[in-house]
Amino acid sequence: MDFLNINETVQSVIRISKGVAREYGNASYAPAHLLFALMHKEVGLRSFVESLGKDADYLREWAEVRIEEYPKAAGAGEIMPDPKVNELFEQADNVRIKWGLLEINPLCLLAAIATPEAGFSTDELRSFPIREREIHDLFTSGMGN
Repeated sequence: MDFLNINETVQSVIRISKGVAREYGNASYAPAHLLFALMHKEVGLRSFVESLGKDADYLREWAEVRIEEYPKAAGAGEIMPDPKVNELFEQADNVRIKWGLLEINPLCLLAAIATPEAGFSTDELRSFPIREREIHDLFTSGMGN
């Protein structure tokens, strides 16, 4: 997976995701790892999530539950992306285009996560408290710039 149009913060999210996967004994990182990383203080998305009236800690826990369910692997080789990560980044790229941005940023990634079947099933997202529309509306109001 090589997306050339991701910003530096998203590159950090990928790096953090790989570290989380390694910490949990996973051979690859999945959308749950990316969501967990998006809630890392280094990324700076927590205040945006809270401005939506959502609990950033709940999102992190939501991701952690799915990480704990993710298959474990013996050995510590290179951490690769799960195939669902490619689908998620394709959706994040669609969001980027729709919003008129040059690069995929953390908000594009969060919006993609909130989109059914991009990273998580519709059923999984029933307990996910954010919808893509909420992110878009707050972003376009100027909060996300």
